[in-house]
Amino acid sequence: MSTDFSEWLIAHDNSPYASLQVGTVSPDEDFSTWFVSNGGYLHPSLELASSAEDGHYLRVKHDQSLAAGDTIVSCPHDLTLSWPSTHKYHFKDIQSDFTPHLSTRLFLMKQYLLKAYSPWWPYIRLLPQPYDQDSFQTPMYYSTQDMLWIKGTNLEHARDVREEAWRKEFDDVFKMLFANSDEIEQSRLWTWQLYLWACTVMTSRSFPGPAAFNRDEHNYPIHNDVDGRSPVLIPGLDFLNHNPTSRVAWLWDFRMCTIKTDMAITAGSQVPNNYGPKSNGELIMGYGFSLPNNPSDHFTIGFSPAISTYVKKVKARRRLPNLIGPDNKCHDGTENSIDAFDSIEHSADESGYSSESADILVTGSSVERDIHCVGLSKDGYTFSPNFLRDLSIAVESPRERRENEGLSSFRDHHFTNQHFWDAHISRNKLHVMCAVIMILQKGRLGIRQHDEDIPGQERSAKQMDASRYRKSQLKILDLVLESLQETLISYTAGTHKDEPLSHLSRRTVRLEDTLKELPESLLKDYRNVLYAGLKTRDPVKMRKRGGADFAFTAWLLGLLVFNKYESEAIQNGISTGSAFKGRLYIWIQFLEKHYPANEVDGTNPNAQEAGESPWFDPVRGSAENSEDDPSATVVSYLRAIQSAVSKHPTSIYNDPEISLKSLQWCLQVVRMEGVWYPNLEDGREEDQWLLFLDTG
Repeated sequence: MSTDFSEWLIAHDNSPYASLQVGTVSPDEDFSTWFVSNGGYLHPSLELASSAEDGHYLRVKHDQSLAAGDTIVSCPHDLTLSWPSTHKYHFKDIQSDFTPHLSTRLFLMKQYLLKAYSPWWPYIRLLPQPYDQDSFQTPMYYSTQDMLWIKGTNLEHARDVREEAWRKEFDDVFKMLFANSDEIEQSRLWTWQLYLWACTVMTSRSFPGPAAFNRDEHNYPIHNDVDGRSPVLIPGLDFLNHNPTSRVAWLWDFRMCTIKTDMAITAGSQVPNNYGPKSNGELIMGYGFSLPNNPSDHFTIGFSPAISTYVKKVKARRRLPNLIGPDNKCHDGTENSIDAFDSIEHSADESGYSSESADILVTGSSVERDIHCVGLSKDGYTFSPNFLRDLSIAVESPRERRENEGLSSFRDHHFTNQHFWDAHISRNKLHVMCAVIMILQKGRLGIRQHDEDIPGQERSAKQMDASRYRKSQLKILDLVLESLQETLISYTAGTHKDEPLSHLSRRTVRLEDTLKELPESLLKDYRNVLYAGLKTRDPVKMRKRGGADFAFTAWLLGLLVFNKYESEAIQNGISTGSAFKGRLYIWIQFLEKHYPANEVDGTNPNAQEAGESPWFDPVRGSAENSEDDPSATVVSYLRAIQSAVSKHPTSIYNDPEISLKSLQWCLQVVRMEGVWYPNLEDGREEDQWLLFLDTG
């Protein structure tokens, strides 16, 4: 007959623990004696040491050394702490309805409350203790002053999201455990501080189960652990602190969990582990420390759930491979310089050395999202392998989406970190570049706006870690933005090495440009329309009045009508001497091919098409008024044009073919063929909508 886990946890009877295979000789037994007597192995050249900075750790004795290949420490499975393994080895008749993560946390709380009655007490009493605010250095234990150092950063957001999630878990579990008011004395022992302690112990000290051991050999799963990644505390192994340069091997077999050293370690040295390449944000969030000059540091970027779902659907439909394989190589053969990120995307909720913190170090509000990053490298900077391609898919206009359907390769060579900006520019690529700049500007501004809140000097280890993290985030953002902005300027100035002189500058149109290149007769009429609709011809004032859509729509409409008259004149053998600029003529032909007039239906161009998701912009809508009703909008546009024509009857805009439908067509093109161009000064000023003259 099985026993309910909840009732068993809060029962006063501690007798079940007396018959366990795990045992202690006395309440004061030291860890090493307890560990070895219960089947553990500790290399005889090692001793357990402690310091205020590193806590308890393993050290080589002063007259000993370790050789490469030596086993450092081994722990039998029945000595590990996780509910799946404890249930398997010790309490088979106890059935828990909680998740493995919650069950493990509650079981750990119970062992702490048992004190010396717990078979694991020699181990638990060496852990940081729950009612000491300085026992952990993670942001969950930061004071108000400590928090000032991470204001506006991804780390602050990660901490807030984590606290909200853990507090909700605690409240829900507490209500379930103590629904019976007779257990009021027991309920006083199961505090939020104790739950926070159990959660932090698991996130900072647990291993992610056998999936992380033996590298790619998943042959030794924990009982009831479906994916091999249930967090598990492994006494002895968790006394090895992180060193990113150390070489170790993690081994898991049917009986033992083992760590071996792959390098010699000299007398008196601390014996290190290697958690893998992790940024300071991950290290602080997960473990409570940082590294100076951390080569794995990066700034994290998250897609919203809607964008992530949409991109995954498109990639699956187009059968696009990920740009990184199991060998950690990009598909173009280049090394992925931000190795940690593939594992970050798949990290478990509570996976210790896989870093539970990584799943919420993002710029948005939801935990459930794909995470990407950008970090510095020897070549300048590197994005996580799939980021640029995924973002490119996310910002495809409907026209670009239609063009790319069925292209299984999807120009993969254009989407690697090294070559994305080098290939021929397009509206989509310009959109990606501008969006990335604005995302990073937003991240930097979020941090910089709290500059005045930062105290003058760090006063604790927590503040030193937080300060190091903050400075590194700003360094990454500053250098990447500087490089990206230089690239964008070189394109828009027509000086990029891979573009013909003035190639892109001749393919972008700002509001200022609409007043410069039109034939004189059309320019006069266009200016009259602008004044009738916006009471100004000043581009700065037009933007402030939200008139960019109207100005671009009226400009494009004028081009179409003028082009029609020019074509008719040429067909009749008449030379007007005011022919189109070549690029504008080619662009008009391109638009008429890709936007057939009979397909304009007056619906919002951002609306869903045939069950597809809308056109996404990770920063803002496709244009300043993208949420309005185009049908109502073009009515106001037509009235402005009619007002101008009434005062200037000979205007080119006094054409019988100008109608609501033709205005809808122009407005659709304006919103589909443009991008938000970032302000490159400091990100505080308004960005500008501009058109890109894509010609295929």
